[in-house]
Amino acid sequence: MILFVVSVFCLLLIFAVRYSSPFYAFLLIVATKSIVDATWQTRVGPFSLTSVEGIILVILYVSAYRTNAVSKEWRKLGFLLFFLLSFSLVFSFFTEPMSVLESLVLNLNILLGFFLVPMLVNSREKFRKFLIAILVAGIFPIAVSIYQKYTGFSWSERSTAGLARMVGVYHDAFPVRFYGEFTLLAGLMYLRFFAVRRIYQKWLIYILMLGAIFSIYHIFSKAAVAILVSWSMILIIFSKNRIRFSLLLLSFAVIAPFLLGDSIEQNILQLFSREIQVREGVLDSRYALAGRGTIWEAYWDFWLHDQHAFFQIFGDGISRPAHNEYFRILLLSGVFGLCLYVVFLFRVVSVVLSSNKNFKPYVLMLLAMYLVDAIGLTPGEYYFYNILTWGFVGLMYRNDSAFSRSMFQTPYGTSTKRY
Repeated sequence: MILFVVSVFCLLLIFAVRYSSPFYAFLLIVATKSIVDATWQTRVGPFSLTSVEGIILVILYVSAYRTNAVSKEWRKLGFLLFFLLSFSLVFSFFTEPMSVLESLVLNLNILLGFFLVPMLVNSREKFRKFLIAILVAGIFPIAVSIYQKYTGFSWSERSTAGLARMVGVYHDAFPVRFYGEFTLLAGLMYLRFFAVRRIYQKWLIYILMLGAIFSIYHIFSKAAVAILVSWSMILIIFSKNRIRFSLLLLSFAVIAPFLLGDSIEQNILQLFSREIQVREGVLDSRYALAGRGTIWEAYWDFWLHDQHAFFQIFGDGISRPAHNEYFRILLLSGVFGLCLYVVFLFRVVSVVLSSNKNFKPYVLMLLAMYLVDAIGLTPGEYYFYNILTWGFVGLMYRNDSAFSRSMFQTPYGTSTKRY
């Protein structure tokens, strides 16, 4: 109840600030989103408070859809994703009108993600404040994880592969991982692009990043392992001093047991126990990845044998918990929508590969995170995930080329700063 009252107060404050400063209202949204997400059990009429916030976002920033801040190419990509997620909703409107309405608001928020950050973050100083807001958002879930670890108090029981997951006040492990990963990413970018002259500020960022690793570890997520490994590889590849960065990662591996506990190796092996059994031929492959194979098989059989041919091609407009974005889009928008989604991903990859050399490692990290999540989750059902992900990438596609060149300058110049 306390979190609900605090969240409502934050939303009212956002409304009040919006009319004097759209940018600072957005920073409030970013900084308090982790608290609002914790109210997932509370509903306002037929909607959760997070859904209400999504509606508020569309209303408050409707002007972003008409912004000229981004290039035509980036605008087309945004509308392509919106179209492939939305065109089939008309087929289920008369059978599931409320579900269609929620999906439409969700998709409008995803589209908003392509324009909102590039429109509002239009200076280097605003970029710095945006990163700080993301770091602030990470404090609440990190604090809850630490509290749960050292008090033993649990709001809900969640487990995977026999390991208890510390999800805190959230409905599952994803929000904890999401805010932890973006805390790491924002911390890395802040240290990369801005001079931190006061030693306590630098250590505060380091402590937040270590806290993020702590909270991510204790949800025991295979996706998190895959993402963090891919991030490490990207940073090593793009580091100007690969040996130095590799030694830094090795040093962290040495101190990790002191931060995360002596049983880290045993827990990782336990986490991947089913995958090891599948590789050894002891277990059916359908039971890997927390049994997602059985879910995928069931939806594939439904689409192949029970779905009408028309809906196989164009989808039936129903978003299902497929735990795979490709399967979800196949069922939602059919083969036609899935083909458009593949085109969208290829275009995004080409956009990322041609990005600013200083910013490229970080957008590659975002893309790696998205592609990993698309296998075992459904990123298209989390609007804030899309607002941050496509917002960061969209910063490179502002129409102001001078801004784009100066935004990602390091405090020591573009060629001397090392990771």
